[in-house]
Amino acid sequence: MLTTSAPTAKSPNTADPARRHHKDRSWILTGVVTSVVAVAVLGLFFGIQALSAQFDNSVQRPSEIERVLPPPGSAILRQDSVGLALTPTWYCNLRIDGVRVPEAQLSGAKPLGECLFRPGENRIIEEFRPGPHQVSAEIFPLTDPQSIRHFNWTFAVT
Repeated sequence: MLTTSAPTAKSPNTADPARRHHKDRSWILTGVVTSVVAVAVLGLFFGIQALSAQFDNSVQRPSEIERVLPPPGSAILRQDSVGLALTPTWYCNLRIDGVRVPEAQLSGAKPLGECLFRPGENRIIEEFRPGPHQVSAEIFPLTDPQSIRHFNWTFAVT
């Protein structure tokens, strides 16, 4: 008696070796990509934490300072303004990274206490370089320029 059997389907374990090898490689590639993304995210997180720790956001400022631009520890663009809004009749001198800003390059309404510097062409600073920057301000009443108070803060340029 002649018996014929129907062809049997290959079990998953006996699949084509080339196909199985390709499947193994895709799992490896997925693992590598996932690891790289995880390391990048962790690096970004810890980098931001380190940069934030470099700046003191809890800077105590004299009561005559109404607003700090940019706020301590914040990030700005290369051409953004830096300075203070003071109580009217107060004014300031600014040093940025140790460079004294000439009074002629400060903008704002002096009697209103606006003391701002914006980098630009033919200015003491043409543009801020990326990274951290230190501002030192001497604030004083216009009626008594010898009564100087000091205020320092840092910011970053992106």
